[in-house]
Amino acid sequence: REAHLSIQDLKDGDWVLHVATVDGVGNVSFEAAHLRIKVDSTPPLAKLRPLPPFSAERSFTVAWEGEDNLAGVEFYDVEVKEGPNDPFKPWLSRTALTESLFRGEDAKTYQFRVRAVDRAGNAGPAQTGTEVTVDVSPPAAVTDLRTVSARSFRPKSRPNGAIIRNS
Repeated sequence: REAHLSIQDLKDGDWVLHVATVDGVGNVSFEAAHLRIKVDSTPPLAKLRPLPPFSAERSFTVAWEGEDNLAGVEFYDVEVKEGPNDPFKPWLSRTALTESLFRGEDAKTYQFRVRAVDRAGNAGPAQTGTEVTVDVSPPAAVTDLRTVSARSFRPKSRPNGAIIRNS
């Protein structure tokens, strides 16, 4: 015979459920079944490790970490967006990795976000990291130089007192 039991309002943590049987006249079994259960309703936390504001390489490592004190982190969803107005798009879904190599394009700015999901199915909030701009192009060459005589060179000063050395 089947029986169903619904338990509500258990706090997060480890619990042991003891099940005994009772017959029609009220006799209780001497043996009980013991079922260990873990209640986890707390979502995990994830965060991105800081990135430098610029990358001189097209490919750079993006790293993240997560924490869940009960069930443990099962996987991460990592998203990326290009530029300030674009939406976030999936980059790595349901991954157990905690870092990966991202390949960007020159003169593009990227931002990443990560969320963790624990083994109990709780999804944490998405945490957004800093922006990184890929800059692999050299600056424009200087093509116009003019000679300034010492007589016409006069340092200028800014309102804060700092001296500007070129004019």
